[in-house]
Amino acid sequence: EQTDDEREFIAVVLFVDEKYDPKNCPVKFVSPNRLIRLYLPDCLKAIGDKASPLTVLKPLMFRDKKKLPEAVPKWKNEIDSLKLSESTEKLLIELLENAILSRFPKLTFKEIQKMIQLTPLDKTVAGQELIQMGIEKGFIDGIEKGIEKGILKGIEKGRIEGLKKGMDKGELIGEIRILQRILKYPQISKTELTQKSSKELRKLLKKLESEL
Repeated sequence: EQTDDEREFIAVVLFVDEKYDPKNCPVKFVSPNRLIRLYLPDCLKAIGDKASPLTVLKPLMFRDKKKLPEAVPKWKNEIDSLKLSESTEKLLIELLENAILSRFPKLTFKEIQKMIQLTPLDKTVAGQELIQMGIEKGFIDGIEKGIEKGILKGIEKGRIEGLKKGMDKGELIGEIRILQRILKYPQISKTELTQKSSKELRKLLKKLESEL
């Protein structure tokens, strides 16, 4: 009603419960345009155990939190069985995560990742790149520290400390970028994150987790 756009359309409103449907709609839909009202319980009942993109909304109707660790992998398998493109499947997994967080806000992102059985960060290409960046920076820091002391033992100790520090930072950076993507926040560059201290990274990660 607010534009002169004459393209045909169908508007779909999905209610999690029929009681939220006000029934009367002030907007007039002139054919072939139309409004479709649907109720999530009915939709999920209709698909039953069949794999469907609607699987991502199943958490919204889930009641028993204790059975969640059993249900989540099943939902993930349903999405996998759709044989969609990598980008589409990735989007559906993110929607599934958001639905779980919406239904059970006290869960942490790590708990959900574990239930979904996502590939561990250090096993993904992006995660390995981030960790490698941390290792390289940590290695250089360690060597420099050892050289300053002028002792071979100091170099070795600094190298080990640098490696550990680098891996820790790499994992923190990876988790921060994943949460920023889920929350649809602008992504901070890897370079900028690498320049932050571990303490700053942990503080940023904790802030993002609280906003989920």
